[in-house]
Formats: sequence, structure tokens, C-alpha cells
Amino acid sequence: MSEPIAARLAGTLQDALNRAYEAITPDEWEAMAVLRDRAGDSAYGQAGSIFDRVTRYTIRSLKLRFEQRFPPPFEQTRETPGPDGGRVRWYEGVLMDADGRRVARLKLGYHHRHDRFEVPRAPEVVVESL
Repeated sequence: MSEPIAARLAGTLQDALNRAYEAITPDEWEAMAVLRDRAGDSAYGQAGSIFDRVTRYTIRSLKLRFEQRFPPPFEQTRETPGPDGGRVRWYEGVLMDADGRRVARLKLGYHHRHDRFEVPRAPEVVVESL
């Protein structure tokens, strides 16, 4: 995947995720916060499933596919410190073109907190050419 295509993929996916984030209503965010109070951090899965669907749809629309399951199992992710005391959970996957060539590594960073329910932004998109 040439750099312009990698940049296009990153921009297209980030735009789609930003739109999905903005489309979540205050009532939906509140319902997730209530669920987090009852069920713990697994409540973040509701927002995550929205972003995962948008990611898979956007990747397919660009005639790409994931080499393996996406999102990967939770055990294959990593969490790093984020801004303002938050955390970032990173999900990674390798993308393949229509001919089966590995063309890019996609990293999605899901910003969140553990002390309260908060998703301060859409997932962060990082694309590396292979």
C-alpha cells in the first residue's frame, strides 16, 4: 500500500469513526454510563461494537479485508496511559488487498477512563504501511 493510500485509509476511517461518535445521543451515552455502574468496564463494549462495525464497513468499502478476526480477542490488546489520567486500549489488525497481499497494519486506540464512564473522543486511527 503506497503512503498516499495509507493516508487515505487513515483519513477515511477517522472521518467515519468521528461521525459515528457524534451520532451517539446523550441518552445512549447515559444508558452506557448506567450499565457501567451496574456491570463494570464491560459497558464500554457497547460503544466499542458501534465503532467496530463502522471500522469493518469502511475497510470493506475500500476493497480491503482483515487478515484475522477484528477486533482481536481482548487478551491480544494492550492498554497505555492516555491524556488527563485516561487510558487507551489498542486493537490491531493486518489489512490485506483483494489479491491477498498484506498491505497495512491498522491500530485503533479506544480512549476511556476506569474511574468513571467516559469516552472522550472517537477511536484514534493509526495506519502503518507494510
